[in-house]
Amino acid sequence: MTSLFHNLKNKLTSTHLSTVLSNIGWLLFDRFFRMSINLFVISWIIRYLGPEQFGILNYAQAIIAFFFAFIVFGLNSITVKNLVSHPKQSDDILGSCFLIQSTLASISFLVLLLIATFLYQEYTPQLVTIIIGLSILLKPSDTIRYYFEANIQSKYIVWSENCSFIICSSLKIILMLYQASFIAIVCVFLLEAILSSIFLLIFYTYKKQSILKWRFSLTQIKQDLKDSWPLMFASFTIIIYMRIDQIMLGQMLDYSAVGIYTAAIRVSEIFYLLPVIVVSSTNPLLIRLRESNKELYYKKIYLIMLFLAWISILVALTITYTSPFIINILFGSQYTEATDILIIHIWTGIFVSIGVISGQWFVIENLQKLYMYRSVFGAIINIVANIVLIPKLGIKGAAIATLFAQISATFLFDLFNVQTRRIFWLKLNTINPFYIIKSLQKNKLYKN
Repeated sequence: MTSLFHNLKNKLTSTHLSTVLSNIGWLLFDRFFRMSINLFVISWIIRYLGPEQFGILNYAQAIIAFFFAFIVFGLNSITVKNLVSHPKQSDDILGSCFLIQSTLASISFLVLLLIATFLYQEYTPQLVTIIIGLSILLKPSDTIRYYFEANIQSKYIVWSENCSFIICSSLKIILMLYQASFIAIVCVFLLEAILSSIFLLIFYTYKKQSILKWRFSLTQIKQDLKDSWPLMFASFTIIIYMRIDQIMLGQMLDYSAVGIYTAAIRVSEIFYLLPVIVVSSTNPLLIRLRESNKELYYKKIYLIMLFLAWISILVALTITYTSPFIINILFGSQYTEATDILIIHIWTGIFVSIGVISGQWFVIENLQKLYMYRSVFGAIINIVANIVLIPKLGIKGAAIATLFAQISATFLFDLFNVQTRRIFWLKLNTINPFYIIKSLQKNKLYKN
């Protein structure tokens, strides 16, 4: 057994390992630090607001998530890739990205105002949507985040987010202690986005960088739009099969159903953080390996996928058996119905982990259109499944629909195209324990 772990350790070594691990370490510290505090604060908020008001808040956030996907426009992956490949053109790359996202943010906010005016019958949900929606105008500040990601300097992202997080978590606690109104608590969610953007700018300036040096290039903008629109469409459809369930529950049932469902998936989605952290930290390394050593490139992808998938499996097994206890301790008896939702939804984490790393592979391989098709496929599956299952199974139907959509899109889809079949076999071998054990014993954990 010792030799198996020794072999696995040897597979993971590389000249860039210390930098990557340091970056992952900062991000893990950030996420687990925030997770521990946020779990306490959000549990209090969920209890304090009750299912209906918590449902209104999350219904608004689900709608705004669609606008975020449109504003980002797939430029997060493209910009990081461009900064890694062409560091001397960073001012043009960052300036062009910022201009595109600022334009899209302005358009998005105007559209949101129209939607809020005509969608809601009641004043409170309308006001909550507009307040949270103001964060749309801050989304272009993520351009600074892309710079830090490309240079594997995530500690500055960590510091900026943690500063705003600590301040706003403290404010939320104070407001609840003083029995503040629902709207007052909603305003703190907006404040957190404002402070995070300010701190990002401060740390960017601290690194002797300046947004005043950014330039936009028409050539760069055209190339960015050409490369990123399939990713934008893919991100948009990913949001559909990650958030449409909340919107459909609100339309087909009520806000309380949204609140109960969201309470469950808040626990489940905590564990989505690890794949995002690992992939964002290893992305620059994979881009370089793709250009220098393709076989090693695929080996690293497989090992990352292996690690993420089996961590997710262990988490899913643990949560499945402890779900009633977790829901009762965190949210109280009024959310008992969330227990079954969590037992189902936690298993999506396996396929989210696989999907995040394979999605990055699509970008590196310039298969953005196929990635878009995969996401559209998942969105269609989720919408149809929700339409069928929610009337029959209620809230539980939405959780089953999401799990089915994740399996269909992030796992099965790649089998049916010759360009993606290689990544499908990698994914299949990732969750095949017999293949893993046999390969470790032969000191050959990855093969073509």
